[in-house]
Amino acid sequence: MGDWCIADHFIIGNRPIPAPSWFDRASFAMRVGVIGPGIQLMQTMEKWSCQRLAGPGVLGMCAVHDYLAGEPSSAFVLGCNYLLAPRCPDDRLFRRAAEELGDEARVVMKGEQRMLCLRTTYRYDQARRAWKPAALPYLEDPLASLVNVLLRTEHEIGKGALELVAGLWTAEHGFVHTGRVTFSLRTPWDGDIEWTATGAYNVLSAPWKGPCAGFLSLQAHQKPVRVALQSWPF
Repeated sequence: MGDWCIADHFIIGNRPIPAPSWFDRASFAMRVGVIGPGIQLMQTMEKWSCQRLAGPGVLGMCAVHDYLAGEPSSAFVLGCNYLLAPRCPDDRLFRRAAEELGDEARVVMKGEQRMLCLRTTYRYDQARRAWKPAALPYLEDPLASLVNVLLRTEHEIGKGALELVAGLWTAEHGFVHTGRVTFSLRTPWDGDIEWTATGAYNVLSAPWKGPCAGFLSLQAHQKPVRVALQSWPF
């Protein structure tokens, strides 16, 4: 998908929808739709590049092109204060991490979903981060420190592959998914961890439009996850 990557833009409040400028008007697709109170998600796809439309109240990201930009509006920023396991058979997940984090974290459950809610918002400073587990304890980076706590306390994470949805809760907009963290580990200290900024997990029913709207990859890109939790624990 590197040649046909998708860029996500969160449009806050009543800002006008940014107007894309397509490099090739025969090779693009886009859509815009509401994903929460007072927030829209604009997704664009084109060949060889990505739309960079961020500005006041419009926050954009694309991991493939390391694009992360925009001026925050209200409390919404490009970052996260929750990690969500959409379908989790392990009722122990996040418990030890929350104990380690103390007053900074709460574990909430609803049906098959488990969520680690964080009092602190962890801002992204890049659209894609990749770490080796052994390097995490030595990095002076809040996001890396959070991942290190998970890896050190949650023993099940170190036994294989796991993908968690990352997102931001605000009183104005509710739960908005802003990324994912993927653990691909052979042992707790051998493998890869990747944090990617993406809007792919938001429920967005708007249709794709444009010459490439029929691409199958567009349908596979979106992995909508509805949050079962109704209230924020802090």
